[in-house]
Amino acid sequence: MDIWEPSTSALPVADSSEVQEAELAEVKDIMNAVYKKLSPQDTDLNTLINLMKSKPEIADPQFKRKSQVWKYFGHPIIDGKVDCTQTICRWCDKIIPRPATSSTSYMRGHIKSCHPDISLELTDLSDDLPHQQADSSTCNIEVQEAEDQDTDTELNAFLMGKIYDLESSKTELVGVFGKTGAGKSSLINAIIGEKNLLPSGGSGGKACTSVMIQVQANMTDSNYIAEIEFIPAEEWKDDLENLKKMISANGDSDDSDDSDSNSNNTDDSSVDDKNRKNDGDDIKKKFKALYGEDFKASVEVDDYMTEKKFREIGIPEFLKSKLKLLKCEKSSDLSKEIERYTRCDSKGSQYWPLVKCVTIKVPNASELLQHVALVDLPGTGDRNKSRDEMWKKLVQNCAAVWIVSDKCRPGSESKPWKILDETISLIGNGGECQSICFICTKSDVLDTSSGNLSKPEKKKSVLQSNEEVKKTLQEEFKEEYQSFVKNHFSEDSDFFHVFTVSSTVFNLPDYLEEEDTEIPKLKRFLEYLSDRHSKTNCYVNGAYGILSLMKGAKTQGTDSKADVCKELETSLQKWINKVDESMEKCHTAFNECLDKGVSESVKKCDKVLARATGKKGCGHHKQMKSLVQNNGIYKPKSKKGRKINLNEKLSNSMREKIDPTFCKTFPNQAGPIRKAINTFTLVTKSLRDKHKEVALQMTFLKTEEDKLKRKLVDFIREEKKNIYSCLEESIQESMQPAYNKAARHEGKGMMKKMQQDLKDHLTASKSTMFEKAKRDMFGRMARLKTTLLKTLQEDMQTSIDIVKNIQSAKSVPDVTEEYEKVKMCHEKLKRATGGRENETPEKPRVAHKRSRPRTAGHQPCGKNCSCCRQSADLEEFTNPHTKTIVRLETLTTCETTNVIYAIQCPCSKLYIGKTSTALKDRISNHKSSIRGKVDTLGEHFDQHGHTENDLRFWAIEKVQRGDLGQAEARWINELNTLSPLGLNENKA
Repeated sequence: MDIWEPSTSALPVADSSEVQEAELAEVKDIMNAVYKKLSPQDTDLNTLINLMKSKPEIADPQFKRKSQVWKYFGHPIIDGKVDCTQTICRWCDKIIPRPATSSTSYMRGHIKSCHPDISLELTDLSDDLPHQQADSSTCNIEVQEAEDQDTDTELNAFLMGKIYDLESSKTELVGVFGKTGAGKSSLINAIIGEKNLLPSGGSGGKACTSVMIQVQANMTDSNYIAEIEFIPAEEWKDDLENLKKMISANGDSDDSDDSDSNSNNTDDSSVDDKNRKNDGDDIKKKFKALYGEDFKASVEVDDYMTEKKFREIGIPEFLKSKLKLLKCEKSSDLSKEIERYTRCDSKGSQYWPLVKCVTIKVPNASELLQHVALVDLPGTGDRNKSRDEMWKKLVQNCAAVWIVSDKCRPGSESKPWKILDETISLIGNGGECQSICFICTKSDVLDTSSGNLSKPEKKKSVLQSNEEVKKTLQEEFKEEYQSFVKNHFSEDSDFFHVFTVSSTVFNLPDYLEEEDTEIPKLKRFLEYLSDRHSKTNCYVNGAYGILSLMKGAKTQGTDSKADVCKELETSLQKWINKVDESMEKCHTAFNECLDKGVSESVKKCDKVLARATGKKGCGHHKQMKSLVQNNGIYKPKSKKGRKINLNEKLSNSMREKIDPTFCKTFPNQAGPIRKAINTFTLVTKSLRDKHKEVALQMTFLKTEEDKLKRKLVDFIREEKKNIYSCLEESIQESMQPAYNKAARHEGKGMMKKMQQDLKDHLTASKSTMFEKAKRDMFGRMARLKTTLLKTLQEDMQTSIDIVKNIQSAKSVPDVTEEYEKVKMCHEKLKRATGGRENETPEKPRVAHKRSRPRTAGHQPCGKNCSCCRQSADLEEFTNPHTKTIVRLETLTTCETTNVIYAIQCPCSKLYIGKTSTALKDRISNHKSSIRGKVDTLGEHFDQHGHTENDLRFWAIEKVQRGDLGQAEARWINELNTLSPLGLNENKA
C-alpha cells in the first residue's frame, strides 16, 4: 500500500503517467548512486542487474570454508573465469560486491536483508580464514578486520540488499489460446502495434503448436530480441535411443493415434508393435525436420548428438543448455529469423522439435508490457516432459486467459470451450487467473449482402452483429460454466468478458473508427492488469523508507528506542496470533470437506478406473500402454485425441468436495488469510507521534511492513497452487507401483494383464490411498502456516533489530541530499496519482491557505470535521484509464448537495455515485455499507483487506437535481468505472 501523507501543495497536477515515469527514473538514478556509495567496489547497480539476468554459472570459493554461511554463496563465472571480487547467492542468484577482506559479514547482511528465513547459528557465522589461498592475482583477500568494521560491513550489505530488491516485480501473464488461423498472431501484433512481428496462420505457413511464444517489453535497448529456450539434450537423446530400439519392430501399417476402433483383434503382440511404430513415426518426423535426413539405425545415437553436428545444423547452444539469442533492428527481420524455431514448414533445418519456448522482447512497449507478458499457448500440454511442465507452470501463472476464435458462430465451436475443460484445475483453484476473456476476431467482416450499404449502415451492421455475439456468448458461458465459476472464482459476475475485435487496425475499413475495433479496450485491460501505478509507488516508497533508515543511522541513539522496539514486538506478536487463528479456522473447514471426499472416493474409484481403462480395441490398447508408461497420463499426438489423466480422475471426488471451501479460503483475489495479513499494521504512527526522535526509523518500518505484506500475499498465491495439486500428486505416488508393474507387460494378453494390475492395486490400497492424500494436503497447509508465521516473525524482527541496534553508523554514507530529493519525488507522485498514506496524518487536515480564492474544485469544509479527514483537496484529477486530466468545474465540499462524487480505494479503483443530500451523509452511508459488507463496494473492501477508513472521496460535479441519474451514467462511462476496471456494479 502507499504511504499516505497530508497534501502539502495545491499546485495543479500534471499528467499521472508522465509524473510517474519522471519521478521513477529520478528515484532509480538516486538509488543507483546510493548503491555505489555503499558498495566496497563502487559497483553500478544496473550493471549487476544485467549480469544477474545473464544467469552466470556459480563456482565454489577458492579456499577452504571455515564458516557454514559459504554454503549459500559462491563466485560467478564471467567469460569463462571465476570472478573472486564478486559473490553470488545460490538462493536468489543476486551478485554482491565482495569487500577487500575475508569477513563473511557482508554475506550475513545479505541473508538478513533478502533471506531472513534462513536460520544460521552464530558459531557458523565466524569469519573465514583462507587456509588454502587462491591465485592472489584474482583473489586479493586480506585477513584482519576489526569487529566494528564487520558490523558496518554487515549493515551496508543489508542496505544494498534492500536497494537491490526494489527492482524486483512480478510479471503478469496473459495466456492466449485458440486454434491455428483463429487470429492470435494478428491480435497480438495489433495490440503491440507491430504489423510484421508474429507471422499469422493465414500467411501460408504452418505454426508448430507445441512451441510456446511469450511476448514482453524490451526495457534495455531499441532492438527486437528473441530468446530461444530448448528442451534438455538428455530428453532428445532418450527419444533417439527409443527410436533405435523400436525401429526393428515398426511395420508398414499406419494407424491413427486416437482411433476408436472396435476391432476384435486380440493379438496383443501385433498391437504392441503398432504402438511402437506410431511413437517411432512421431520421432522420425521430428528427426527429419531437424537433421534434414532420415534416421539410420546403423548410426550410433551419440554420433547424432555431437557438438560438431549441432554446429553444422546451426544451434551449438543446444548441447550447452544455453539460450539462443537473436537480435534484430526491425520486427520483420526478427519474424523471419524465428521461423525455424516456431514453424513446421520453414526452409532448411527446422529447430522446432527441440524448442520449448520463444521469448520475444519488443522495444517501445513499456506502457503495455513492462509488467505484462502475452503468452501464445497450446490448448493442452505436450508429450515432451519439459514442454509439458513449462506449459502447466505458465497456465497456472496466468492472471488472465484469452480464448481467441472467429466471430462466425464462436460458441458453436467445441475447441474454444474445450480449452476451459482442459485447464479448469490449473487456472481456477490451482492457479491465479482472475479473468477469462472470449475474443472474437474478424469482427469487421460483412456478409455478401452488405455491398450496397452506406458507410454508416455498414458500421451499424457490424456493431449490431457484435452485440448479438456478445450476448449469445455470455448466455452460453453462464449456462455451461455456472458451477465452474462458483467453485473456482469468488467474483463470478465480473469474471467472464467478451470482446469483438478487428485485427485490421493497420488497414482499417473506412466505415470503422479505431475504438470500434475494441483493440483500445484490450490495451486498457492490459494497463489495468499491469498496475504500473502500484509498482511505481512500491519502488518510490521502498526507496523513501531505505533512505529514512540511512538518514536515521547518522543520528545519535535515544533512550526511548528500547521502549519503542518493545511496543513494536508486542504488536508484531498480535499480528502473528491473528494469522495463526485464521489458519486454524481454515484447517477445521478443510477437514470436514476432505472427510466426505475420502468416503466418496473409496465408493467411486472402481467405476472411475473401469471407465478410464476398461475399453477394448486397437486404439485403446495404445492408450492403455501409453497411460501406464507415463505414470497414469495419456497424451494424444493428434489434436482430435483427448487427454486421459487417471490420477486426476481418481482425485476428482475429493476436489469436488473441497472446491467451494478452497475457493473461499484461497481465492485468486482475496481471502481470509490474506485479509488477516492486509488488515494488520504495526503501531508505527502512534510511536512516531509519541517519539519524534525515531520518526525516520518508523517510516522505514512502515515501508518494510508494506513490502512484507506483498511478499506474503505472493507466497500464498504460489503455495496454494501446490496445496491444490498435491491431491493428484499423492494419488499418482500411491498408484506408481501399479503403473510400473503394468508397463512391463508385453505380447499376448497384455491389455488384460495391465487392467488387472491396476484393479488389484486399487482394491488393495483404496482404504489407505485417499486418507494419505488427505494427510498430504494437510501437511502442505501446515507447511504454509509454519512458513507464514516464521516469515512474519523473522522478517519484521530483523527490521526491528536493525532499528534497535543502528546508531551513529560510521560506514553508512550521508544521504541527506538524496533523502530530500526522494521525499520530494514521493510527495509529487502522490499529488499526481491521488495517493496517500495508509495511516492517519500526523496533523489534522485543514483547508490550505491560498493566494487566490478557489472558484472550482473540491476542498475540505474547513470545520475540521471527521468526514473531511478522508476528503481529497483538488482542482483536477487523472482519468485512471485514459491518463487525461479531468478538471472540476464547480466548487464543492462535504456539505454540498446534488452532486456526482468519486470514491477511491487503496488499490486506486474508482466508484462513481450520486446523492441529492449532503455529500458527507452519503459517505457516512457508504462507510456503514463497508462495515456490513452489504453491497459491491463493501464486498470489494472486505475481499481486499481494506477498511472504511481507507476510502478517499471528492465531488466531481454539482448538478441540477433532476439530472443526477443521467450525469452519473455519463461519468461512469467517461471514467470507465464498471467492474472489473472500477467498482461500479456491471449489471450486464
